[in-house]
Amino acid sequence: MPALLSPQIEQLYEHFKSVNIKLKDKFSLARYVGKQLKLGVRNKEDYFELCQQRAWPLVIQGKQIKVTIPKVIPEHFTLVVRYIPNQINIEQVKDKVKKSAQSADNFRKIVYHYERSTTDYRFTVSDIHEYNGLLTLERIGVFNLIRPVTQYLPSNKLTYCTRCWELGHMKLQCQHQRPKCKVCLEEYSPFQFLSVLINEVDRVWNNLQLGHIRYAPILVSYRKTDVWFKPTPKKPDIVAFKKYA
Repeated sequence: MPALLSPQIEQLYEHFKSVNIKLKDKFSLARYVGKQLKLGVRNKEDYFELCQQRAWPLVIQGKQIKVTIPKVIPEHFTLVVRYIPNQINIEQVKDKVKKSAQSADNFRKIVYHYERSTTDYRFTVSDIHEYNGLLTLERIGVFNLIRPVTQYLPSNKLTYCTRCWELGHMKLQCQHQRPKCKVCLEEYSPFQFLSVLINEVDRVWNNLQLGHIRYAPILVSYRKTDVWFKPTPKKPDIVAFKKYA
C-alpha cells in the first residue's frame, strides 16, 4: 500500500472499531482514481457491513468526505432456485421467494442449450443474513413444492476435478483416494478399474486390426501441426498385361 494512503486507511480502521464494526479481513484494494479513493474487500460479510452509511466517518484527516455506495449488487450475492415447473412463471416465483427473503431481486431465467421439463431461476439477495439463511436451509417453498436453493456459479469461473468430478478444486488438490466415475460418481474399485483398462486395450487393439489407427485423437492432433510430414506420393508401377486371343 502506498505511504500516502496509510494514514487514511489506518484512520478508517480505527473508526470501524469505535462504531463496533468488525471486519473479517483488511481491504483487498486501496487506490486513488482521480479524486476518488477506491476500496475493495475480500468477502461478502465485509461488503455488506461497509454498504451501510452508518459505517463511514464524515471527516478524515480534517477533510469532509462523501461516501458513494455501489448501486449494483455483486454477483457473489446470487442464488439459484432449481427445478421449477415450466407452468410457473417468473413473477409467481418472485412472489414466493420474497416471502422467505425480502431483499431478493433481479430474477432471471437460466437458459440452457437443451430442452428441460423444469426451469432454474437466479436472483440476488442483498441482505447477508437472508443470503446465509437460504444457503443454510438449502430449500425454499414454491406453492406446494419444496425446491433446492444453491449458490450461483458462473460457467467461466467453474473449477472441477477430473479425478472425482466435484466442483471447487482441481485434480492436484483432490483428497479422494480413488477416482470416481464421471457418469454415476461412484468410486472405482480396483477390479472395475482393471476391467475398464482391459476394455480400453481391447478397443485400441480392434482399431489397429481394422485399420482405424489413423483416426486416433493423438494422431489427428499431430497432423494439424506444422511438423506433420507428408511424403511425396510414389509413382505407380507399370504393369504389362498380355492379351490372349
